Amino acid sequence: MMRLKIVSIILFINLHTLISAQHPNSDNFQEKIMGISFSYGVENTLNNIANSYPELASRCSLAKLNFDLLHKQSISKMEKEVFKITGIPSEEYKMRIISLATEQSRNLTISKFESVKYLLNFENEIIHGNNDVSSQFISILLKNNPKYINSPIQEYMDGFKEKFTSNDHPKSKGLNFSIDYPKSWNKSEGRRPNIIINLISPDKKCNITVLIKDIFQEMKIDPLKIDKKVLSYIYSKNFEKDFIENISSEQYGLSLLNDLDIFEVSNLKINNARVDGQPSSVISASGKLRKGQTILDLNLIMYTIIYKNYLIQITSNIDTQNEKNYGSITDKNALCEIIINSLIIIDKWK
Repeated sequence: MMRLKIVSIILFINLHTLISAQHPNSDNFQEKIMGISFSYGVENTLNNIANSYPELASRCSLAKLNFDLLHKQSISKMEKEVFKITGIPSEEYKMRIISLATEQSRNLTISKFESVKYLLNFENEIIHGNNDVSSQFISILLKNNPKYINSPIQEYMDGFKEKFTSNDHPKSKGLNFSIDYPKSWNKSEGRRPNIIINLISPDKKCNITVLIKDIFQEMKIDPLKIDKKVLSYIYSKNFEKDFIENISSEQYGLSLLNDLDIFEVSNLKINNARVDGQPSSVISASGKLRKGQTILDLNLIMYTIIYKNYLIQITSNIDTQNEKNYGSITDKNALCEIIINSLIIIDKWK
């Protein structure tokens, strides 16, 4: 894996040097350089293994075939976009870059043991990016894959996922949970006190936030000073059921949307559901949200889940303007529902 990392860096430097003088710097363009460089690095590494150990050549060919099966469309798309800017045919700069990288990495060797391990882990670590080195590169390829641009939900269904685990994060209030999301999405920490993570789609049109509140803290109650019967009730299934029933009303839903500065609400629906076996109230609606001087049209889905003294609120906002840039509204809604329902309350299963 170290050889792949070094070769990928060398390829990135060479490709950047080749085209940077011809194009102004931009994050989007730099990402495409990184994605293309990684794919060349993978191909170069497989070729080196096959040449060094002929008995592994057929396995290298199969690995390359499987890599191309899932990522070739992305690579071709990015190569065409780079060609439009540089005017250099992809095969030409590919040969030049790999030639330079081979020269610069000629003293790097890969043992047969490392080669076999690389091939054994190829599908998981290289194709699916479940590795610290390859994850960011595979994310770029997924963002540029026409298949997943047209149908974002398919990326998740094909197993390209990341998992966020709270692991005693200070904003989790002591609750340990996990949630899965597409590998091409970006994750950041929420800026508000109770929002632990913010998940954003590649086109920035889908946004999912996870908010955690401790009911004791919100009510400014010391659980050590509560009557034992009351404390027992709060930790009971009856409390969870009663809490959800009390907030599952149209009046509460409208009040909550108003607090979020959403106006001209339509298609409001209130339902009950279960997430990881826990009772939850689900609000779905369309409306408008004012951000500065801009007014956004959006679809909102909000799950309020109760577990003991923890209130978990997972909200998806989908900007419905220019929806053709990244799947349909229906597809985005379905994907957000799947992400929300991937929640696992780890403490519950200890």
